[in-house]
Amino acid sequence: MGTDLFVYHGYSVMWIDGAWRKASSAFNKELCERFGTKVLEFNGHDDALMHPFDESGNRHMEYVNYRGDYVELPLEDIFEAFDEVYGDRFKQPSTRERDEAFDG
Repeated sequence: MGTDLFVYHGYSVMWIDGAWRKASSAFNKELCERFGTKVLEFNGHDDALMHPFDESGNRHMEYVNYRGDYVELPLEDIFEAFDEVYGDRFKQPSTRERDEAFDG
């Protein structure tokens, strides 16, 4: 995308035992193993969001902007932010070959 900034990252928010719990389901175990990230474990008591460090201890990701919780996906807001940050790179069809790691 031409930057190390991923403008939107979605996760689920669930009401469990009197508290809101956040859980990211972005990567399955196989993708985590392939890219050296830690597998997220959700125990129902703690948030399960992406780890700040990978398996080698390198900075992996950081949440830098909380955009709120939504009942409906804010698709127009997402597209506006993508246009602002990624510009035409987001609109161009990918020329990279398909990566089987992302297949369901």
